[in-house]
Amino acid sequence: MKTLIKISSLLIFTTVFFLACQKEVSFEQGNSTASVGSLSVDASGNCLGAVVSGIYYKDTAIKASNYVDVSVQVDTIGTYTISSDTVNGYYFKATGSFTATGAQTVRLIGGGNPLATGTNLFRVTYNGTVCDFSVTVLAGTGSSSAVFTVSCTSPVINGIYKAGTLLTASNTVTLNVNVTTIGTWTISTAPAVNGIIFTGSGTFTATGANTITLTASGTPVAAATSSFPVTVGAATCNFSITVVPAGGNATFTITCTGAVPAGTYVANTLLTAANTITLNVNVTVIGTWSVTTAPAVNGIIFSGSGTFATTGANTIVLTGSGTPTAAGTHTFTVTGGTGTCTFTCTTTAPIPDYFPRTTFSNWSYEFDQNVDPADTLLIYAIAPTKTILGNTYNLFFYNDGAGVDSFGYYRRTGADYFEWIDMGAFVGLDAPYWMEYIFLKDNLALGGTWMSTVFSGQVTPTTGSPFTATLRWEFSITGQNIPVTVNGTPYTNVIKVKQELKQEVAPGTWALAAYFDCYYAKDKGLIKQDLFNSTGTAIYTQDVRRLVIY
Repeated sequence: MKTLIKISSLLIFTTVFFLACQKEVSFEQGNSTASVGSLSVDASGNCLGAVVSGIYYKDTAIKASNYVDVSVQVDTIGTYTISSDTVNGYYFKATGSFTATGAQTVRLIGGGNPLATGTNLFRVTYNGTVCDFSVTVLAGTGSSSAVFTVSCTSPVINGIYKAGTLLTASNTVTLNVNVTTIGTWTISTAPAVNGIIFTGSGTFTATGANTITLTASGTPVAAATSSFPVTVGAATCNFSITVVPAGGNATFTITCTGAVPAGTYVANTLLTAANTITLNVNVTVIGTWSVTTAPAVNGIIFSGSGTFATTGANTIVLTGSGTPTAAGTHTFTVTGGTGTCTFTCTTTAPIPDYFPRTTFSNWSYEFDQNVDPADTLLIYAIAPTKTILGNTYNLFFYNDGAGVDSFGYYRRTGADYFEWIDMGAFVGLDAPYWMEYIFLKDNLALGGTWMSTVFSGQVTPTTGSPFTATLRWEFSITGQNIPVTVNGTPYTNVIKVKQELKQEVAPGTWALAAYFDCYYAKDKGLIKQDLFNSTGTAIYTQDVRRLVIY
């Protein structure tokens, strides 16, 4: 059998994990002052948290009030251009300069003139990342009234209503509506009930299920539960508001028995709104409440506030804040109401990750040996995931200066790190060959080994006749918990993996075609990767220049 001596397709793609041809572009060198970052994207590819403002009408020029706010994660400050494509005769764009890193909101100003009614999907681009948002264009100039029905079932009531206290913009009610004709709407519950009026107005841009929010105004006169009528056409429905007494502190007792924790608590990881504790309470006097576990225990405080509208059995939800400082089970004392009680919360130790896949994490690499060392490649993780054969993978994209494309599919189970890959394209087979393989095991000692499954396919070399190659990857741990310095930056807790591509040249006999030395730093990812041919001659080295892990 002919030996696969020159794996030319492998060399074209450069690396096992970070595969891209080098371009004459550098993200950290040269004259460019462009920022580096990524658009915030949800699991469906939509612009995360995008807010579309203004009303859009057919044959009406876009106004200053027509804009879209999008979220951006900025990794390196500098100039930016963020723009959408032109759809139906109009577009959105922003230019400027980021002076700080982290989460930023950018306002894209509209331009052009919508040519037809309907819902238009826009694609925004920035630094090689993309996301989508939609805008609905209406007929006419906005004077037409909507046709809709409103339901007062399950109203969402916000804010505290206290006798003698002026209401604010936080006092609202959200109701469900069904729209049959788009257009403008105005609703008022006037005349005042118990000193309160709810009003609202807006424009429906789509038929079917929608919601409306009415804002309260006035000063509640007395502590009571009152009914408010919402009239649309000939139909009226009602919702209720409970006003608590002036001074309105509730009287209640808290029971910590049966406390229900939610969220994940990991040492050195900032808590989010998902970290909560639900407690049972018994209310004897309705009114406002405020409960806390301050001072902090293990860096954590649980707190919450609200209003009890009914006496008897209720529940309260306390939200955690802070960053747990150590692993272990800790006791929290709840103060508020007529007594105190305690509950426990367990914090786990951080789980080391040698190939982070968190959204917005990104790495920039430089190449040397036979490649221009000023050349770089940007790799970044995005929010959407992909399910393949029942497994969920994180998606990576790359920007090599010439364009942006999907980069790879990665997941982790325990100590095993997987990639779903077209191995045929990677090693130079004539046809695609999709497969999953383990590229890293972080729990093996020095000398530990494993192999991929065997794969095969036809290879048509530059010279010579086509032949069938039968291949496999063989892995070995050649360094465990070692220090490595890359581009002047020292890294500790590094795992070095030798990854060998071998071909079966006779039944049971495997010959080396090429191999990589891969260096994975704890909680940093791939920091260095060197490619060698079958004789041990270096083909290139790939070194991380900059990385940001979220």
